[in-house]
Amino acid sequence: MAVYNPTTEDLESGLGARPRLTVVREAAKGDWKWKLCGLLSLVALCAAAGLLFFAWRVQNQEHLHVERPAERHEGQPEESGHHHMLKQLAGKSTSAIHLEGDWKPERYSASIWWRDSVGHSFTQGDLSLKDNQIVINTSGLYFVYSQASFRVKCDPMDSARDQMYNHLFHNVWRFSESYDDKKTLLGTIKTACADAKPGADSSGRIFSTIYLGAVFQLEKDDRLWTETNHLTDIEVDGGKTFFGVFAL
Repeated sequence: MAVYNPTTEDLESGLGARPRLTVVREAAKGDWKWKLCGLLSLVALCAAAGLLFFAWRVQNQEHLHVERPAERHEGQPEESGHHHMLKQLAGKSTSAIHLEGDWKPERYSASIWWRDSVGHSFTQGDLSLKDNQIVINTSGLYFVYSQASFRVKCDPMDSARDQMYNHLFHNVWRFSESYDDKKTLLGTIKTACADAKPGADSSGRIFSTIYLGAVFQLEKDDRLWTETNHLTDIEVDGGKTFFGVFAL
């Protein structure tokens, strides 16, 4: 709005002089509030756009970094679900060992022969294989796992009692200098022929697995090994029997 403010000259010249007008613009009440609201809205929109762009980038990066199983070439063993998952987890650890099982009675007549240079087996960091045992060289928290796979001959003519006592077992043992003795770390027993009729193949054998896995606090110089029965029925092809440890 226009406001007339008398100047000093107007007062001196008296009423006969022509008044001089000075136009002063007064900001309408509330204009600064609207401007502030507009500015804040603009900042909020920019922030929202930035967050949406960031979320889009993260989502796309996750898609780009999804690990896919390596293509299997002819002649290479097929990985089981447990096998592939554990291999991926162990591969991200700074210290890991994954062994595949074999059975050679002339080499180890009373246990599975664990190998670190066949199939999908590997070692990295300071874990090592010595005398068919995994040696822990640094104290810490570790995930210990093992799987034994069997093809067991089951006679459907056996009584239920005989089949009940035809069991499989697979254990992981630990020797530690902290208590100067060996103790069972993991273990289980499973009835071998309970499902013989629906699960048997043409030779009358059924396929059965025992999987073990848990987290343990292990000490330097601890040694881990396995104990398994029905060694003549162990399934060693395709990485179906394995033993491993990785640091957490």
